[in-house]
Amino acid sequence: MPGFNAEFRWKDGRTQNGEPAKRFGTCQRFPMTSIGAERTVVRTYVPGPKQSHDLAGELVASFPDEMTARRAFEVLKYWRARCAGELPGQELRRVGRLQDVPLGRGSGTGIGAWYLLTYGPVASDPDAVWFDAQGIALVGSRIAVVKLAVAGQDYNYEAGQEPMVTAVKRAAAKLS
Repeated sequence: MPGFNAEFRWKDGRTQNGEPAKRFGTCQRFPMTSIGAERTVVRTYVPGPKQSHDLAGELVASFPDEMTARRAFEVLKYWRARCAGELPGQELRRVGRLQDVPLGRGSGTGIGAWYLLTYGPVASDPDAVWFDAQGIALVGSRIAVVKLAVAGQDYNYEAGQEPMVTAVKRAAAKLS
């Protein structure tokens, strides 16, 4: 899992079969199994040496066939389009546009995308907001859903250099 800068590191957290009781993705409305997944695995990550509220995780869902996985991928995109009402916070709520992630040759015929959610304030820091990047990758009959959330005052990356772009590419390569 990529960090937010050169010094930031994630450590492996917990890996579990099945989905957590609380929805995994910020915009997720229903469990992945309700949209056709046969099996899911979730891994969480914890911030490296520094203690923070930042969050990271990946959910991998296996579907019975490529057509079902493609339909589920479209459902995930639809959930993003309807996410504004799901965001916590009082002052700021923004759902960024869905951005394609070009996948390398190692991901076969996969497709990837990501978007940024912004909401706040952060309970422990009223000057900060959540920058919550959500990524999705589809390769064959599997989908990876990735989340990277940081509490801060800015989210300044050059286009295509955002941590989530790297995370989606890595997730797609693992699905291949």
